[in-house]
Amino acid sequence: MRHPSLFTCPLWVEMGNIIVLGLGNVLRGDEGVGVRTLEALRNGYRFPPNVMLVDGGTAGLRLLDLIAGADRLLVLDAVDAKAEPGTLFRFTVDQLPSAAVSASPHEIGLPEILASLEALEGRRPKTVIIGVQPESLSPWDLDLSPPVQGALPRLIELALDQLARWGAPAHGW
Repeated sequence: MRHPSLFTCPLWVEMGNIIVLGLGNVLRGDEGVGVRTLEALRNGYRFPPNVMLVDGGTAGLRLLDLIAGADRLLVLDAVDAKAEPGTLFRFTVDQLPSAAVSASPHEIGLPEILASLEALEGRRPKTVIIGVQPESLSPWDLDLSPPVQGALPRLIELALDQLARWGAPAHGW
């Protein structure tokens, strides 16, 4: 269950709450890019009080509790769209092509999570997915492949740009 004091904080409610959700498994190479991006954001930037950075890992249905109450959701993940490794994507949930699916072996997909949230809360957050085409999903590989590592600065930039569009600009340390 979500922590009530967090979701009743006046700034959280007044400004509209935003969750930046990093998905993936850091033990599987490029599949961990969403979590790696989240770590870079957490270590390099300060965010307004209405922005929460959440490591969703491979939480599956447990994501429901992590994103409940959000007005906006920015998802960072590896996206397998059969494109050139390192290719960046930006989709809303409604724009997500059926061929582009999370490269992660999450228990359940993001569209299903959001539909479940809508059924439970009567609404779903405005959602943007920013992802990168993985090259390698090798088990037991802690490193990102060169194409995905090379795309990481631009992935961070796209995430910061989306937050600024939503009125929640970040500031570097």
